[in-house]
Amino acid sequence: MHVRSVGNFWRSSEVGFFKINYNNVVYSRRGRIGIGIVVQDASGFIMASCFHVMEATFDVQLAKTAAIYKGIIFGGDCGLALYVIEFDAEVVVNWINSGNHLNSVCDIILTDFSSLMSCSDGMTINHVSRLTNQVAHKLAKNALLIAEDIYWI
Repeated sequence: MHVRSVGNFWRSSEVGFFKINYNNVVYSRRGRIGIGIVVQDASGFIMASCFHVMEATFDVQLAKTAAIYKGIIFGGDCGLALYVIEFDAEVVVNWINSGNHLNSVCDIILTDFSSLMSCSDGMTINHVSRLTNQVAHKLAKNALLIAEDIYWI
């Protein structure tokens, strides 16, 4: 596992790798969390994407952790083995990198996530700015408007 911060613009992954960008939006007044996920190949072609909506009142960090977990599951469901994860939640990325999540509200999810990560030699996690993650962010915002999950593969 490798965690690093990349700039404010989209960069392609290495040939043979896929890139998963995801984001979430919390609408606490309605108790909803929207998650947007985009999977691209090395040339930037969108291979799959989804809206995911959760009826929940998580705090922001737990919602971000749920989004990264859903992204990993979606990548696996798409049959991806080698991929780069990009997410704009620096705190969550740092928790994953350092392993200092044991006393956080997100501990159970991050422990499971760490277990998934240990099974993959080809997974990289990058922190990106929201500017880089705009497509996933727009999907997450639109997820708040739907009644059920929608997948495009």
